Amino acid sequence: GKDWRDLQCRVAEILQECGLVAETAKTIATARGKTEVDVYAVDPTTTPESLYLCECKRWASRVPQGEVQTFRTVVADAGAHFGLFISAQGFQSGAHKVVQHTNIHLLDWEAFQRLFRERWCETFWVPTVTSRADMLAGHVVLPANDAMIRHA
Repeated sequence: GKDWRDLQCRVAEILQECGLVAETAKTIATARGKTEVDVYAVDPTTTPESLYLCECKRWASRVPQGEVQTFRTVVADAGAHFGLFISAQGFQSGAHKVVQHTNIHLLDWEAFQRLFRERWCETFWVPTVTSRADMLAGHVVLPANDAMIRHA
């Protein structure tokens, strides 16, 4: 079934395809002791490396402010650079106030994908398409189109 673990795996997959090193259901040490995060991701392309913590909720209702506050505390206590809270159904109105002027982003699935779309295209899609095209180029003679023939 499509549950929160599925959302968690998709989030980790997209981050990995963007060049981050991502793990799901990771127990981390924070200033207040150990806690488990849905997705833990490190961006090795930044100096210093950026740490992302992600919370994934696939609830039938909007996520309340209290859940967001708890996540904000975890992100701060872990010293993470970014906190991404991904909710299938969005958030209750008060939740957005809680994260104003913080490094926490409240996102639905579409917004999460938009946030990483450009990087995903550069890191994953273009190299994949290019390598497949290179493979094809060795085996297939592509037909010349009319425009190419006219300009020859």
